[in-house]
Amino acid sequence: MPTDPQDLTKIGEVPFRFVGDVKGPFGVWIDPQKWERASSEENPIKITFNHKKGEAYAIVIVERISFSMESLKKAAVANAKKVALDVKIASEEKRVVNGKELLCVKFTATIQGTPCIYCGYYYGGSERSLQVVTYTASNLFDEFKQDFDDFLNGTRIGQ
Repeated sequence: MPTDPQDLTKIGEVPFRFVGDVKGPFGVWIDPQKWERASSEENPIKITFNHKKGEAYAIVIVERISFSMESLKKAAVANAKKVALDVKIASEEKRVVNGKELLCVKFTATIQGTPCIYCGYYYGGSERSLQVVTYTASNLFDEFKQDFDDFLNGTRIGQ
């Protein structure tokens, strides 16, 4: 995973940084002007981010274990149900991002009294599994939607 501030790639006029699996190109290209890493580098499996404006978040989970996309979706919903009983899948569709098919799932949940929206990309393949998830309070989702889409669409799987 690049840690050198010079290790950036320009996409359009914006320099992006790749963050993800140290053993292969599974992760996400992020805009360091919008997102900052919140987790320590001690946990290479789960990497968390905060939006620099605050109140918007993202998680990247890369595992060597092979899961199906359906299994990853079920695990994500089950994990959300540990903190919210009212988890509902709002939408689900297959997408192709950077040449790889993945599952896009948007779900709602009330966390500690706050209605939230989660939107994530889930990929399960023979080589790795990857979850890239963005979330915020429901009333802020539209404000951060473009930044969430950019974050999610920076997903890189293999190669």
